[in-house]
Amino acid sequence: MGTVTLILNAAGLAVGAAIGQPKDVLVEAGQTAYPYDAAAEAAGAWVGSTLRADGSWLRPGGIPADPSVADLRAYARARSYAIETSGVTVGGLAVSTERTSQGLIDRAVALLQADPTLTEVDFDGGDDLPRTLPAEQVRLVGIAVGRHVQRAFSARAAALRAIAAGTAVSFADVDAVLVGVMG
Repeated sequence: MGTVTLILNAAGLAVGAAIGQPKDVLVEAGQTAYPYDAAAEAAGAWVGSTLRADGSWLRPGGIPADPSVADLRAYARARSYAIETSGVTVGGLAVSTERTSQGLIDRAVALLQADPTLTEVDFDGGDDLPRTLPAEQVRLVGIAVGRHVQRAFSARAAALRAIAAGTAVSFADVDAVLVGVMG
């Protein structure tokens, strides 16, 4: 087999491969030929990968072959946000923990604290099934959501500390830290 060359589109996505030196491979307008050598192979380059401006490669699906510290930090933030906004169940009641829902729950709890004459609150846990909840249950929902969000923030902080310390060097390492804190 001869030399392999990757064909990159204008965005740096490897859209194909050809046999031959880059200078001998015919490409369409807006495409470039990129040598597929041992370094490119080790970096995770192949059809479906994207060459980034810094010379590193993203695997299909946007996953870096060799994640940088910046990649790991971005991943930790994205994963912890997904955990934070994944919802909780409180006494059998499914509760959305997306940012808007967090604010609405906070305001309902604050209203109950400010007006002790209220004994119940109309509530929608994100499932489009409104309910009237007793004040105490709303307070419990607020506590559960607050604890869930704080655990997600603590998990993010632990992951970022592990990345900075060099003990989390892969996406799997970051996931392990997040799961270790979230339980």
